[in-house]
Amino acid sequence: MDKIYHLNLYNYLLEIKYRLLYVTISIITCIIICYIYKYKLLYILTSINIDYRTEFVYTQITDLFVVYLLIVIYITIALATTLLYFNLYLYIKPALYVSESLTVRNFTIFLILVLLIGLILNSMYVIPLLINYFYTFEKEQALTDLFLQLQLKDYLMFYINANIMIFLLYLSPIIMYSVLTYVNLTVISVKKYRKYIYILIILSMSFILPPDLYLQVIGNFVAIAITEIVIYIYIITITYN
Repeated sequence: MDKIYHLNLYNYLLEIKYRLLYVTISIITCIIICYIYKYKLLYILTSINIDYRTEFVYTQITDLFVVYLLIVIYITIALATTLLYFNLYLYIKPALYVSESLTVRNFTIFLILVLLIGLILNSMYVIPLLINYFYTFEKEQALTDLFLQLQLKDYLMFYINANIMIFLLYLSPIIMYSVLTYVNLTVISVKKYRKYIYILIILSMSFILPPDLYLQVIGNFVAIAITEIVIYIYIITITYN
């Protein structure tokens, strides 16, 4: 019996070893490919806002190297997170029930769709809208002439940070629904704590979005609408189950 137990444990550890090896090889390959195509990647990340981009500048001799390094790290972390998630799912899948496996699979498909749609919305609308908002300060009348001379490293850091914060906003409904399901709140409890959820949303949006009334109203409206949809879906789920 002990021999069989040790053999199974060895097989599990061996599978973990090989999966980590696959992930490591994939990450190294991604780093090499991203570095080879760093110029094209930089062009893609900067050309989404071509209307307001004249020329990027850098003031230190190492800035350009840091920019390319940030691009490689940003894309590699995104790929590594995805690979780790899928390998973890494939590792624990044999131990799951059929219903649990279907739940995880549906959750994964929904998560991929949210991230892909979020990436398109960020690149085409959200981030250009944010840049447009900050760009308007140059156009406003002031006592002195103000001209935007954007540093490449600053723009890239803004792009990465904005993407991360907005993706967290996109993922918040999934996280909220998962928490509600895990805690297993009743309908009365959900209605009781709803006002505290709204307060948390308003405080979070005030930190994420720029201090503009229009953006704050739109952002809070969208976040609260998404929250209401999630709560409504959760109530329907626990009612019919």
